[in-house]
Amino acid sequence: MKIGEKMLTLVIGRARSGKTTYIMDAIKRSVENKHGGNILLVPEQYSHATARTLSRYCGDSLSLYGEVLTFSLLADRVFAETGGLSDTLLDEGGRLLVMSLAFSSVQSELRVYGNVAAKTEFLSGLLKASDELKSCCITPEELAERGAEGTLGDKLHDLALICGAFDAILENNMQDPSTRLKRLADRIGESSIGNGGHIYIDGFTDFTAQELKIIGELLNKNAELTITLPAGGDEDAFAVAENTRRRLLRLAGGLGKDCRTIELKTRLGVAEPELEFLEAKLFTTENVVFEGDNQAVTLIAAETPVSECEIAAAELIRLVRDEGYRWRELAVVARGFDSYEPIIDNIFSRYGVPVFLNRKSDILQKPVLSLITSAMDAVSLGWDYESMFKYLKTGLAGVSPEECDLLENYVLKWNIRGIKLWSREEPWTFNPRGYVSESTEEDETILRELNRIRKAAAMPLRRYHEKSRSSGTAAAQVRALYSFMEDIGLAERLAEKTEQFRSMGRVKTAEEYSQLWDILIKVMEQCDAILGDLPMDPDEFMRLFKLVLSSYDVATIPVSLDAVMAGDMTRMRSGNIKCLIVLGAADDALPMIADGRGILTDSERE
Repeated sequence: MKIGEKMLTLVIGRARSGKTTYIMDAIKRSVENKHGGNILLVPEQYSHATARTLSRYCGDSLSLYGEVLTFSLLADRVFAETGGLSDTLLDEGGRLLVMSLAFSSVQSELRVYGNVAAKTEFLSGLLKASDELKSCCITPEELAERGAEGTLGDKLHDLALICGAFDAILENNMQDPSTRLKRLADRIGESSIGNGGHIYIDGFTDFTAQELKIIGELLNKNAELTITLPAGGDEDAFAVAENTRRRLLRLAGGLGKDCRTIELKTRLGVAEPELEFLEAKLFTTENVVFEGDNQAVTLIAAETPVSECEIAAAELIRLVRDEGYRWRELAVVARGFDSYEPIIDNIFSRYGVPVFLNRKSDILQKPVLSLITSAMDAVSLGWDYESMFKYLKTGLAGVSPEECDLLENYVLKWNIRGIKLWSREEPWTFNPRGYVSESTEEDETILRELNRIRKAAAMPLRRYHEKSRSSGTAAAQVRALYSFMEDIGLAERLAEKTEQFRSMGRVKTAEEYSQLWDILIKVMEQCDAILGDLPMDPDEFMRLFKLVLSSYDVATIPVSLDAVMAGDMTRMRSGNIKCLIVLGAADDALPMIADGRGILTDSERE
């Protein structure tokens, strides 16, 4: 190694061998010696917890000499220096819209997907395939040159056309987040990152091709790098990390950089023998049984998922009541958590167990979005009964539930359909009681009330109908929809609903409602920016608008800090859990068998 030349250091070891502690000790020494430029790169899900832990470890001076970043935050830092920080990034809804346009533009040339309907699930699959290819640094041109035979060759041909069209649409428009790390790799050499200090990378088991390229660029500019990886010899569970280690060694060797490996073997702290045994043997094929007194691991067989959740709730209560645990120190996880989510929500609330479900809600089921989509349906489907009353029953159309019931009974009785009957200037005159010879004073009073309700409900919708039908471009359709939202005072009604839920103690629902207006405006901005002056009738705009809406979720933060965390194993990340309950721990769940869905199969990836 040349004088002044920096090297790559790999720190490997099993869980609790002290890999993270090794790094934090090194950063702490740098802080104490007032050596700056220390960066700790961690996965997104670890960033907040790691930043808090490092702050406690190093003290108040940490902010002067070191920080915790993710690859995404590192990109922000580099773009702030080199340009590009102000670039507008597409969100998931915008990406889905662009993919829809890209797919439609080349559909007639596709071999495999030419007759496939552009539905949300399929377009999302195309986006995932595009992201996967970009993370592997594979361009549409390279796909087209592969020349594979059979079905795979046809798929690669289609993907090359679709991904090429997707990139072409974005060329002079917004930036695709999936190319963010590629742009980081291209520009990090021009930045001050890595010119001094030390860069530590912790918490990863492997890296994408884009991330490896960033690491290579840092090595190329002579940055001091230390990377931790889990290790466990020849065990299958550590095969990915071992392959990553070899790739890093090849990367460093190809750049002429020295690399040293530090293996940590001593475990920090004392774990129960049965947990040590479980960690070592769970993913092996050895037929061995733990010999000893087992206190830390309990296996329970339940007949149904409902029984599982009831047992879990009872156990959580016992741990808090009898053994002194806090709710926040307990967690419930499962693979394929979606099937357990409604059961847990129901049973835990019945048992009085405070729980935060680590989930995102389907936005299309929310009244706000149901109001917009059903209004669009009413305009498109000729003011049919189903669309009209789905719109009116959202509680946001200015009609109370009692008024809605009165109106619905009348409409059903006289089979009222269409814009002419709903929005005419002349009052309805059919008797509310049906075919009767004479009207009473009470009938006339009800009729006046019905006409008042009908006009209040129908007039804003009629104005939207007329503006939408006269709008010839996507941008004009967006303006017509926003005018309708202003007409019914949707922003004010949403704010009122949010405050009502908050005053009732339904904080989670209030938080969801407070996000919906921003999401709705974001979708309209995406449609206006991407579709612009593209010729578009109301039906096509409605299809695309619903498509974009379907890609959004509503997420909330825990109402209480002292609550049981519950979620899918793949999304749960917490170092403070003292007791874990795993639901559905069957052979097909641990590890979970791939469902085989997606654009590319595992064999095609190989």
